[in-house]
Amino acid sequence: MMKVKVENNINEATTWLMRQSKKMPSITAAALNETAEKVKKAHRVQARKLLDRPTKYTLNGFKFFKATTRYQNVKFFIPAIQAKYMWYQIEGGTVQNVAVPVMANVKAENRINAKTGNIKGKRTGLLKTKGDFFGRGKGGRTNIYRTKGKVGHKTTTTQFVIKDQTYRPKFPYYKIGFGVINNTFDKILTKEWNMQIRA
Repeated sequence: MMKVKVENNINEATTWLMRQSKKMPSITAAALNETAEKVKKAHRVQARKLLDRPTKYTLNGFKFFKATTRYQNVKFFIPAIQAKYMWYQIEGGTVQNVAVPVMANVKAENRINAKTGNIKGKRTGLLKTKGDFFGRGKGGRTNIYRTKGKVGHKTTTTQFVIKDQTYRPKFPYYKIGFGVINNTFDKILTKEWNMQIRA
């Protein structure tokens, strides 16, 4: 009868495995953070493709809290200011009383984010000059008008129409994130493991 005997190297092997296991928190944190960076990059790339000329400010709104050796998790988020308008690009829905620019009467730099309501300079108020005023339009809708010229030669143009704005979801934020995670995390974790156990 043939017998197979485990030699005394088992103790050394066990010691080695225990020593390597202590590296797992740093290996995992590094893999999580590298994956998160790829998710952030993918969000920015897809935002340029799927959104209407997003500004640098919008693209910088894709962020995450890093994992650490003690906190083995990554939290993705969009800051409150960007999330206020990005929510409707991700989830869809209706916003009430949005000031939608009338394109013919709004400067080019203010047209960029008209569809998301992210109007440049909006924080300073919608009444930009002394000639701007609120008034009633067709169907009782509130508009913002601008009057120019002297008495007898005044012209009035509509600057903004205030109405409800409905959005369809157009930016698959979660699908992009999970797609990157599912395709890359295991590979990155293996790479980090191989790098650190050689150290």
